[in-house]
Amino acid sequence: MEIIIITGPPGAGKDTVADMIGWRKFSFSDALAQEFEKRYGKKPQRDELTEFGKKIREERGRGILGKLLAERLEGERVVVVGARSPEEVEELERVGKIVVVGVNAPPDLREKRRPGSLKREKVEREFGLYEVMERADVIIENDGSLEDLKIKVERFLREIDYYFVGVRAGLEVHQQLDTRKLFCTCPSELNEEEVTRIERFLRPVPSETGEYDPAALTEFFKGRKFIYVATKNTCLVELDEEPPHTPNPQALEVAVMVGLYMDIKFFPYVQVMRKIVIDGSNTTGFQRTMLLGVDGKIKVRDKYVRIDTLCLEEDAARPLETGKDYVVYSLDRLGIPLIEITTAPDLRTPSEVKEAAERIGMLLRATGRVKRGLGTIRQDINISVRGGARTEIKGVQNLELMDKYVEYEVRRQLRLLGLREKIKRVEIGEPRPVDDAFRDTKAKFIRKGLEKGEVIYGMRLTKGKGVMGFELVPGRRFGTEVADYVKVHAGLGGILHSDELPAYGITEEEVKKVREMLGCGEE
Repeated sequence: MEIIIITGPPGAGKDTVADMIGWRKFSFSDALAQEFEKRYGKKPQRDELTEFGKKIREERGRGILGKLLAERLEGERVVVVGARSPEEVEELERVGKIVVVGVNAPPDLREKRRPGSLKREKVEREFGLYEVMERADVIIENDGSLEDLKIKVERFLREIDYYFVGVRAGLEVHQQLDTRKLFCTCPSELNEEEVTRIERFLRPVPSETGEYDPAALTEFFKGRKFIYVATKNTCLVELDEEPPHTPNPQALEVAVMVGLYMDIKFFPYVQVMRKIVIDGSNTTGFQRTMLLGVDGKIKVRDKYVRIDTLCLEEDAARPLETGKDYVVYSLDRLGIPLIEITTAPDLRTPSEVKEAAERIGMLLRATGRVKRGLGTIRQDINISVRGGARTEIKGVQNLELMDKYVEYEVRRQLRLLGLREKIKRVEIGEPRPVDDAFRDTKAKFIRKGLEKGEVIYGMRLTKGKGVMGFELVPGRRFGTEVADYVKVHAGLGGILHSDELPAYGITEEEVKKVREMLGCGEE
């Protein structure tokens, strides 16, 4: 059962919103009235109902009306009006998937629509009304015409499925500032004029707790050499041959201005910290960053989205070329001041993510001191669905495609969850050499590998037929997902699997031989 729970102060228009949604409607007030009639044998007056609500909650707990109402719900999709405590919501959550909708309006407008609303609101506040409002998945401000309200409700209904699957998303926005570099006086423009090159190897060091950063270890074991190109707008600070200078006061001023726009709570002192980074993007092996403040907010639609942190940090070096065991970086971008804004996971739909990014971008541009153009602003999106794991999409630059990124990632995670039970039944066999199946192969990449003395391994996935070929989103199968992990953790080019073969010059006969060598059955 899918349940929309509508909450909000008296006079806000909860019933109007419920009627616009159009699903079968139930009410906490009706459940309370039925219980009153059952106990006293008569229909209650409004004042009697309010007093009875207090009494029954004192007798049987704040969730009693939710429990009574849950027993009466019928249908696949229902809307429930008038939740006043978190415990009532929890009772309904036991019987179906829920979405909590908060309906609000200015106090004077509520009193005008329904005289006595402000007096009743004091009573409902004691029940826990505003605790429910705080956990609302969406807020609808009923402060305009009925036509305005209808547009908001229709938009909510268009995206209702994202609420029911429990989408949670947050943003990390990185914006370059149009000042000189953060820890030296070099200009912050990109420059192609090469002065010199240096070569470095980077290695991880343990933290204060004695532990190594897992991402840093992964990069270290790749064993890559880093080649740095110093250009006309770089100095010894970028080369890590001179200590950093005092942080750029103009960059700090712009960052504070952005924080004021977002109601950030600033710290009285700023500490320059180090984030371990040994992918070569910084000559030092770490990125310098300053946490300026926390706990801000921006308004998106009718609700506030929390801003967790505001940081000022140095941008990374610019990659120019990547080889098998080396990476070439330009130092022209290293040290450009970068504002990092991190939101809480308060965004619930693709369009809401896009609107939040637009809002943050507008506030940044309002300073008049940020860089414009491709590559000057980069956005990471963190997304999860109920039951799934958080995934980060890094480096989104095209704002127009942001909602599509979220839409496809939600679809991918839901498809993975749908595949989860089947994956649990798969038994993975030990890897075994299967070179003999390819002695006369026409597949060029396999033949070249064998000539160089490389070995071909096969693994049997018992009850695994169809798993690797399972489509997550158009053009991406589960086999592609696994191949990405193999590339990162094993350093191989990917994997081949029988759900996609014969292909790539591999014949049906060769597939048959591999299956025989691994002892594969029909599944």
